[in-house]
Amino acid sequence: MARARKALPAQIDVAHLISAGVLASVCPRTLIEEVLAQTGKASQRERLLPAPAVVAAGIAPYGRSEIAMATELLPAKLKPDMLVVADRSFYSFTLWQATCATGARLAWRVKFTLGLPVEQLLSDGS
Repeated sequence: MARARKALPAQIDVAHLISAGVLASVCPRTLIEEVLAQTGKASQRERLLPAPAVVAAGIAPYGRSEIAMATELLPAKLKPDMLVVADRSFYSFTLWQATCATGARLAWRVKFTLGLPVEQLLSDGS
């Protein structure tokens, strides 16, 4: 069966998507945000920029856990205005404490076996 071609909605200008991505890869984000704010275009262009991300990498011998490596690498890379999203395999209390100490905001999944108390039950069941 032939694949259906994907198309962008008519209101999206592909030239702006491409130029925003190229611009974001070669200019500091703070400069881009400053120019957009000065020209009154921030609300139109802001969502087209790639989200800022922190990337840290490390190599360790087999048997060294990812949590141990993250505990060493992550806190030094974080700033108070950052949001750290982590999957449930990265949770450890030590890593949580070290990451909290940086002032960054945390949104982490944890294993269901952790047994955290329910603060508020929402109407959708979450």
